[in-house]
Amino acid sequence: MNIILGFGSTETEQRKNVYNWIFDNLKNKYENREDKISSSLEGRIFDEFKKDFADYQKEISAEYEKADKSKEKPERYFHINYGVRIAVDYDTIFVSIKFWHINSRHPLSPDGIALMQIKETFTISAEDF
Repeated sequence: MNIILGFGSTETEQRKNVYNWIFDNLKNKYENREDKISSSLEGRIFDEFKKDFADYQKEISAEYEKADKSKEKPERYFHINYGVRIAVDYDTIFVSIKFWHINSRHPLSPDGIALMQIKETFTISAEDF
């Protein structure tokens, strides 16, 4: 694990919360599917998930915009870049996300603001449920 000064457990927790949201959303859709025989995540489950994730991303963006425009910025906040990729292969969904983590009180930055971008890919399979 690489350690970057000014970033750490807060950012890891933010990414974990996004993963948990994805997992819980898919699990709920999978458990409530009409076809209980198939383990497929394609079709309706995938389409509904993409729509829900777009809405979730808008919520995070709204929080980011509010924090970024605030005079009293929170010390740490994050944004999901718009380059999110979502794909499905029968019973597995892949979500690739670029996270922007902002530290508004970074000790080594002349203006106090630093950005760390991390690209993370989450893979969730029907057998994980």
